[in-house]
Amino acid sequence: MTPSSGSNVFQNESKNAKQTRVTASLSEQPVHAPSNVMSVAFQNLSVHAFRRQTDYQRTVSNFFNAWLTICVNWVMRKPKLRVDILHDFDSLIASGEMLLVLGNPGSGCTTLLKSLAGQTHDLCVNPQSILNYQGLSSKQMFAEFRDKKTYQAEFDIHFPTLTMRETLEFASKARKLPHDWDGCHTAVETVARTLGLTKALDVKMGNALVPGVSGGERKRTSIAEILLGDSVFQCWDNSTRGLDSVNALDFIKTLRGRTSESGSIAIVTLYQAGEDRYLRRPRS
Repeated sequence: MTPSSGSNVFQNESKNAKQTRVTASLSEQPVHAPSNVMSVAFQNLSVHAFRRQTDYQRTVSNFFNAWLTICVNWVMRKPKLRVDILHDFDSLIASGEMLLVLGNPGSGCTTLLKSLAGQTHDLCVNPQSILNYQGLSSKQMFAEFRDKKTYQAEFDIHFPTLTMRETLEFASKARKLPHDWDGCHTAVETVARTLGLTKALDVKMGNALVPGVSGGERKRTSIAEILLGDSVFQCWDNSTRGLDSVNALDFIKTLRGRTSESGSIAIVTLYQAGEDRYLRRPRS
């Protein structure tokens, strides 16, 4: 994925104007701990990964062949192939903004979110890339202020035997000190009402073996967990997957309102984004 590709995420600004804004942001922001507001600037962001030439999708039928291939590659020490995913991306996301990243599956949208959120265990960020988080370097941000950023993956994983209320209260308490736990119950009720989850609060989360909430309610629970955390930097990877059009639009409205009110920022990837959801974003 390159800035000049069909899935260009920065098509609203010229390259020279972006370069000026990004450079100014990288050089002028004071270095201090992020407060309740956040802005992110990055310059020359390039990301690549490595794979083997024989990599393929693993299924039940080829499971043992996959392990055999791994052993052969390890014994023969076959070199891995470099795959460039992102190349020289520049942007500035100011406080209170919401950035919509559009692209075809496989074009690098998830890689962009993971790189900015520090989820790079299977990725390699170019050392020449510069990332600035309200005056903090990426190393400082990911090591000392991990609670300030959140990455919501596309797939949902919950404890199936916990009720939705217990799940949300645990998520709320995990981000607060014990003397602030008194307000967790009210916060859960408020977020559940906003996302239409009030009737399902006392239902188990469930999974393939344990009966529980529906798939759409499980997805909205994941959204509620992030909203309860009040992170100032949020990355949402196709979080409307599994939601109907009404709930997806309500989610975008809620997220847009929260970024404007709190001064936080949100980067969202959507596949097959409808026009009503697209028009809710200030940048794409």
